[in-house]
Amino acid sequence: MNYKIRLATTEDAKSLSAIEQALFTGPRSEATFKSSIELDDNAVAIVAESNGAVIAYADVYKAYDELQLNNIAVLEQYRGNHIAEQMMQILADTGRELECQTITLEVRESNEPAIKLYEKCGFHRVGMRKNYYSDNENAILMDKEL
Repeated sequence: MNYKIRLATTEDAKSLSAIEQALFTGPRSEATFKSSIELDDNAVAIVAESNGAVIAYADVYKAYDELQLNNIAVLEQYRGNHIAEQMMQILADTGRELECQTITLEVRESNEPAIKLYEKCGFHRVGMRKNYYSDNENAILMDKEL
């Protein structure tokens, strides 16, 4: 499969919102993505694009010397092509360029595929947030030293 990964632009906001609507409960709006990409110097978003269509994205927020992974999402029909792994590597490289020490994230305790991806990418479990999500599911806290 041919795809390229690049920085997101405000023109991608509609696609990012559509991916979230397809995959997540409580998706962010197009306006939220547009504002973050356009106005927030601490936000970084990347997209994977195939044949002119955005098929995946990941976004992080820089706080002091840490990157916080907000979301990583790959449309279901494109999973299994190592897109998420490559995006995670790019985000780690970006964190190093921004002089960050760690990348942190929260993941649903039931999301085994995501947990396996993060562990494969070098993340370690460092804690738990009880009843973190709106449905009272716990969040596993993970981080990766850069």
